[in-house]
Amino acid sequence: MKNPFRRLLKLYKDLPIKIKLLLLLYIQITIPLVLIGFFSYKISENIIQNKSISYSYDIMRIMDLRLKDCVNSLSNVSQDILYDNNIYLSLKGEGKDLERLDVYEKKKDIDNTLKKYIFSRSEIQSIYFESSDRKIKFYSDNNSKKVAIKELINYEEMAGKARSGNGKVKWYFQMENGIAKNIFLVRTVNDRDTFKEIGLLVFLIDKEFIESVYKEIGTEDIRNMVIISSDNEFIVKKNPDNKYLTEKKLQSIGKEKEGCIIDHENKTLISYITMDGPEWKIISDIPLERLFKEVYSFRKLVIMLCIITALLLTLLNKQISNDLVNPIKKLVDGMRQIQKGKYKDVEVDRYDELGFISNTFNDMAKEITHLITGIYSEQITRKDAQLKALQSQINPHFLFNTLESINWMAQLNNVPEISETVSALSSLMEAGIGRDDKLITISEEFKYIDNYILILKKRFEDNIQIIFDVKSDEILNIQIPRLLIQPLIENSIYHGFENSNKKGLIRLTAFIVGNNLVIEALDNGLGMDENELKKLNENLSADNDTYFRGLVNSERKSIGLENVNRRIKLFYGESYGIIITSEKNIFTKVRVTIPVQTKDGIIRALTEKEIKNSK
Repeated sequence: MKNPFRRLLKLYKDLPIKIKLLLLLYIQITIPLVLIGFFSYKISENIIQNKSISYSYDIMRIMDLRLKDCVNSLSNVSQDILYDNNIYLSLKGEGKDLERLDVYEKKKDIDNTLKKYIFSRSEIQSIYFESSDRKIKFYSDNNSKKVAIKELINYEEMAGKARSGNGKVKWYFQMENGIAKNIFLVRTVNDRDTFKEIGLLVFLIDKEFIESVYKEIGTEDIRNMVIISSDNEFIVKKNPDNKYLTEKKLQSIGKEKEGCIIDHENKTLISYITMDGPEWKIISDIPLERLFKEVYSFRKLVIMLCIITALLLTLLNKQISNDLVNPIKKLVDGMRQIQKGKYKDVEVDRYDELGFISNTFNDMAKEITHLITGIYSEQITRKDAQLKALQSQINPHFLFNTLESINWMAQLNNVPEISETVSALSSLMEAGIGRDDKLITISEEFKYIDNYILILKKRFEDNIQIIFDVKSDEILNIQIPRLLIQPLIENSIYHGFENSNKKGLIRLTAFIVGNNLVIEALDNGLGMDENELKKLNENLSADNDTYFRGLVNSERKSIGLENVNRRIKLFYGESYGIIITSEKNIFTKVRVTIPVQTKDGIIRALTEKEIKNSK
């Protein structure tokens, strides 16, 4: 598989110049616009995100301070109540022996003390005391509230929670639908001397007071804010309908004092801060869509500016590309006209580099026209003359050998067979003289060969055998120059067998390799030595100009082969012709290669196996 980069490079190279120019200009436009837009968007996104996080931290820190003041204040109030002697002594069980009137007065004093704290502290809704033996209870409620604290007390759970504080304040929550319905401050009452637990103190906290902490400072942007306990219990929710901050989501929040998390799945920014006292967490979540609302507007603006800029630059680039490409197109059209043999000046209305090229092209086109009409025509005429000279050269050559055979037969036999020989000779002479058509089919060439073989048999009788090996019938329709194959057989006979006593065998093979026709004449004659073979192949491989220049002074032994070779090169080009292989006293093989040419243009190429078998 080719390298994809090379394929893209080739595709780019094949594009018209106008497309290349537009493509390059678009790339130059797009890259800066994309980079500027992208980095502007990312920078503004980071700035707004950091400001939003900082703003939410500021709000949560204010809430932290207010809640911390409230918690510390409640802790101090609970401590003051524990120092009240009436309450302390009552919880210890002292005063059981007092008169009923004294007991009443004592309870009244305790009730007044509790009411004093309730009405002076708006965050305390109710206060409750109960001794460890569950026999002594004191409580007082804010009358504006509907629920009495004695109905909400769960002594065992509250006492267990209070004991975990070791005499300090702890918080207990009664939950409903996942949110704290009632908030309690609980702490144990211990004996001042032995520190033994003697009772339980409970404050019912006004939830509205805690909610007021964020209602006063909350904003529309931070619409989802919650306060959770250290056990991930929801104490208050700014938006009760918000189902986003689930218990599973809360577990992903770190243990750090403060931090933020971007939930990419739900596209939400979560910020949190942890209080020092009860270790409550204040958490806010802001949808990224709302957070980046201004960023999205800025992004749309950047995209619109990029599109408008791209359109304006496209119009400008198109004008520039047309100014550069149109003169080039005129030059290309002029070149195509030259290819068709027509000439027309390219209009020049500029004096830059393209104008110089156009003027130079016009001058060059005039010179080419002169060459075509003058020198080229002269060379064509010369080539025609060379072809005719070569065609006429072959006639006396084989005619001499044929007449020699007839003369020999006449001297020996003086029989009517001379008539057949003369008839065959007439046919060959007709082929040698030729008609106007320069190309004939192989089947027609074989007819001339049959006549030639008829003449040879009169002289050599059965001492020479010729085998035709044509690999497919379609090959018979291939067109070749007239008298192309007959000189191959003639060469094998007169150079291979004339001075030999052994029986001669010539195998004539024709097959197709790719788009080329290969004809081979293989004989078992005298062969050639290495030096003679090398010299002959060098003569055959020489170009036509070299051959014709050395034609006058050369001593040629294989006129027929040279004639065929030169005609092939003149017909088809210097890359085609004859190659000879030979071994002394073993064989000689003459191989002719020409391009396939038929009237129908349909020839079946041999398979690789058939080609091997043919060799």
